Amino acid sequence: MSYSHDVTNQDATSHGRSRQRRWVFNSYSVKENRDPDQLIAKIRSSYDNFTGTVVYSISGRGADSLFQIEPLTGRLFVKQKLDREMQSSYKLNVSAHDSMGNPLDPSSEITIDVLDENDNAPEFSAGKLHARVKERSPSGTKVTDVIAHDADDPTQPYGQIRYSVLPSPGDAATKFIIHHERGTVSTITSNLDREESDTYELVIQARDDPNARLSFSSSTTLTISVIDVNDNPPVFINEPYTPRVPEDSKIGSEVVRLSTTDADEAENAQSVYIIEDGGDSAYFSIETLDHQGVLKVKKRLDYETTPNHQYHVKVRARNTHLDPSLAYLGALDDVTDVVITVTDVNEPPEFTEVNFEFLVREDAIRGFPIRAVTASDPEGDIFSNFHSYFMKDKSKKFAIDPISGMISVAGKLDREDKDTYDVTVYAGSPGALEQGSSARVTISISDVNDNPPRPLGGDKVEVVLCDN
Repeated sequence: MSYSHDVTNQDATSHGRSRQRRWVFNSYSVKENRDPDQLIAKIRSSYDNFTGTVVYSISGRGADSLFQIEPLTGRLFVKQKLDREMQSSYKLNVSAHDSMGNPLDPSSEITIDVLDENDNAPEFSAGKLHARVKERSPSGTKVTDVIAHDADDPTQPYGQIRYSVLPSPGDAATKFIIHHERGTVSTITSNLDREESDTYELVIQARDDPNARLSFSSSTTLTISVIDVNDNPPVFINEPYTPRVPEDSKIGSEVVRLSTTDADEAENAQSVYIIEDGGDSAYFSIETLDHQGVLKVKKRLDYETTPNHQYHVKVRARNTHLDPSLAYLGALDDVTDVVITVTDVNEPPEFTEVNFEFLVREDAIRGFPIRAVTASDPEGDIFSNFHSYFMKDKSKKFAIDPISGMISVAGKLDREDKDTYDVTVYAGSPGALEQGSSARVTISISDVNDNPPRPLGGDKVEVVLCDN
């Protein structure tokens, strides 16, 4: 069986081949979204002589619901609006029977293609769009690719998407640009500053065939987060630093805690604290602890010998995580002066010697002055007005004058009984002598001729005389 047809609907077209001087067709097309009951074509069997003896029918997906054929005329209609994006083509089987239902020829398959038209707007991916870019990135740095999809035929101009940036909150539209074909978002400035603005909202439009009379568009918002880089130095806060410490502060004791602030965040805001050489730096050390610089005593402090009773040190705070690409920014650090005032403490006197060595004859009488020990007040006070001397001597052989420090004989001495004595002397405030300072005194006993000679054999002596 062969079929020919007449196309009477300007929205329908056909494709065919010549056979025995008749057009025989098996492919038809119709535009989507056309009103129902539009004639697609008139199909006629070669057996049809217009006497009404040929009956036409169709089968397949869409038969009778989307498409309908008049049994006696062979006119094929579309019964509903078609949507190419739902289905782009249909295949139907066309049959011709005689009035008794007998097939005149085997059925033939025809294809109906649904022609596209611009009836869909571009659509962005569902959900919010997010991207990140480092601050100070060079102009032209790629941020992300934004992609929209258009359900229309991509081979047609209206199926191809063009991107643009719409007016956006703040100055986002002056910081970023989008490639109109690829949808690549890039920076158009090199001065993104997270500390100035850490987020931008860029409104992006996708439009199909912007040159056509009828076009569709949609828009979305791309949230761009600016990532921090280390481009800000630490800055000391709570200045000036003028701590006061007593002169008897122990080695390692805390003097003051120094703090900084940094406009950067996380590791980019971390700093280490360093004491600069010079000044009184030898007297102090510093430790970085809990983002602070803890200044500590390193050497013994002295109120009396320190000019103006003050120590001066310079402390530098320096970022630890540096980006080599930002070396042009220079050093990221800050310096502060710390003035430590040392306060006076009532210090114990200090003996002029740690160990004294004296000599006394064994025949020295009770009260005989041996020699005086001396202690001085490091604060420059008159020692005798504020301190006393005290002695510990288990032998009870010696005594000390509490004012002058003169050591004298207090008991009978006998070198042959004991020739050396060790005693401890103290200097301090009355009532708290043992909290003062101490020194060791060694007293040696010198011999005198206080014993007659005695025979080695005892009281009996045998004398032998020899005749010369």
